[in-house]
Amino acid sequence: MTGGKNAALVWNATDTVNPDGSVQIKADLTGPDAATGSTQPLKVIVDRNASGAASTDIGPGSVNLLTGEFTLSTTDASAFGPSLARTASSRTPDKAARQEGQAPIFGKEWVAGTAAEVGVQLLPRPPDLRHRGRRHRLRGRRDPLHLEHGQDRLDRRAGRRGAHPQGRGDRDVHPDRQRGHGDRVHQARRLRHHLAGLQHPDGGRVQLHRHRGLRDRRRRRQDPARPKRIIAPTSAVTTAGCAADPATKGCRALEFVYATSTTATAGTFGDVAGQVKEVRLWSTAPGAAAATSKAVQTYVYDDANRLRQAWNPQINPPLKTEYGYDAEGRVTTLVPPGELPWTFTYGKAGNAATAGDGMLLNASRSGLKQGTTDVQEGTATTSVVYDVPLTGAAAPYGMGAADVKTWGQLDAPTDATAVFPADAIPASASGTALNASDYQRADVHYLGASGRQVNSAAPGGHIDTTEFDRRIPSEVVDGLRAAALLEGCRLVVPGAWHTDTVMGLVHTAELFEAADEAVRAEIAAWTRTGAVGEGPATEGVPAYAFGPRQYDVTSPARDFDAPRQVPGRVSARFEKNPQIALLGTADDTPEQWLKAGQAMQRVLLQATLDGLSTSLMSQPLEWPELRSDARDPSSKVGFVHMVFRLGYGPQGRATPRRPVSEVLSFD
Repeated sequence: MTGGKNAALVWNATDTVNPDGSVQIKADLTGPDAATGSTQPLKVIVDRNASGAASTDIGPGSVNLLTGEFTLSTTDASAFGPSLARTASSRTPDKAARQEGQAPIFGKEWVAGTAAEVGVQLLPRPPDLRHRGRRHRLRGRRDPLHLEHGQDRLDRRAGRRGAHPQGRGDRDVHPDRQRGHGDRVHQARRLRHHLAGLQHPDGGRVQLHRHRGLRDRRRRRQDPARPKRIIAPTSAVTTAGCAADPATKGCRALEFVYATSTTATAGTFGDVAGQVKEVRLWSTAPGAAAATSKAVQTYVYDDANRLRQAWNPQINPPLKTEYGYDAEGRVTTLVPPGELPWTFTYGKAGNAATAGDGMLLNASRSGLKQGTTDVQEGTATTSVVYDVPLTGAAAPYGMGAADVKTWGQLDAPTDATAVFPADAIPASASGTALNASDYQRADVHYLGASGRQVNSAAPGGHIDTTEFDRRIPSEVVDGLRAAALLEGCRLVVPGAWHTDTVMGLVHTAELFEAADEAVRAEIAAWTRTGAVGEGPATEGVPAYAFGPRQYDVTSPARDFDAPRQVPGRVSARFEKNPQIALLGTADDTPEQWLKAGQAMQRVLLQATLDGLSTSLMSQPLEWPELRSDARDPSSKVGFVHMVFRLGYGPQGRATPRRPVSEVLSFD
């Protein structure tokens, strides 16, 4: 220790933490006369998959800048609100087959955006539970289990010394009943003294595994689930009625039709038993006595059960989207209808802990001869280089901790990835194999320790910096989720790609509002700027509540002052990547609307108690054509009711209260 400070300690968590999960870190201190002490533990989550890391669009998909995972997403059908989407991943090409309880309805390569309820048959034996290499046996109905925030494992909490301190996001659960803290966050069900599972706040189930050494082990039998219909809510008929008979007048639904036999062969595309062959739309024509269906999407597969073509049979001639795969099931070719084909190349690049097979190396398609619309000439290739050096002679720019500190940046880059345009093909996909001069035409993305983009360098050396506000602790987010669950709703905190999508929808909705005279008039009617002719100052949103104006438009935000100009209103820079959360329900019925409103009240109150500032971004939810795109197809939220923006902002003014005489009258 020098000058009261010890040397910086660096711990690479991925070298010692396996498997991934939640880790608590604390400092143990010693002093004179054998004095000891410890800091409060900090909780971090080790995630080698880095699913929340920053990404960028390349061609028809999106690549994770840390892991190189290339994601292709498409929406096959959308009507009356519900939509059907599917997603393919390059790092986990068989991701659909790994979904617990869900059948790979489009083949193992494509994850459906709609999940089905899982039927589970439990065999009546008290199981042994494994956690961190130790076996625990349930001995009675009062044995509590501990579900730690961010984990999918269980821990016995018998008050033993050395157990993890319980954080705010953790819960104790008794197997025989719902447990505690005034909420219903985790639930446990028992069948003949058999613990079935725990319901996690994010909607997933914590599965219990028996010790392999048990001689009389009993296993759970679970049949893979397949979605049958996606039913749009309507006042004309109940959801239960449409589920029983989709031909009921007024029903609106997307129905999955599964093949009963396999017709695909080595030389001919066809059906695969148990996989979707077509999607049908049920609707009622004006004046009709019953709903009828028509096919709106058709699928054919090859002899390896892989999806090869998809098209809407209502369009003639058919406009087919075609796919090609490598031996592992990664999409290597994509042919959009009426467009030139895309070709994708994968491999392993760089020496980072996140490196692995299936990283996108380049995406290419044929170019067109200048001045023509149908003459192909050359190939346009976008390349990706990983593990770009931050310091040293081979680094394109000096971006180490000491370098960025010179302009006051505290969140220093830890990783960098470069994207090269078609006119600059790199010699290698590993940054350590290139020279600093090789990056002149590249866009270099710099990521911090949390996988967020903190800097970017454009060709010519123009570097920008993205600073993030104070991060919301995970246990605070868990508290907000729990508040929503109390009303039967879900609060989803989206990842990077989902946040980008929602913010894009907010921006689109802002354009819609700016072009709609009725919307502008409505906003002007209930805002007050002090202009002559406005209503009473107490009957609307006052100008001071508008907040600052954006110094530069970096993030979509509702500006109640547009297109007017309030005198003296200051400007400020807004964060480019705000923390948002989506409140949603499974259905879109009046009862669910009421629950969503009650859940919103609880979330806002809980956020206030936690010291958070909140604002509402409902713009895309007010336009039916945008609302359905706000949900994550892989989540259990069917309909989004509110988008919250969360953070730690400056203290605002207290909401004024009306005089009692204005709200109460006495005889």
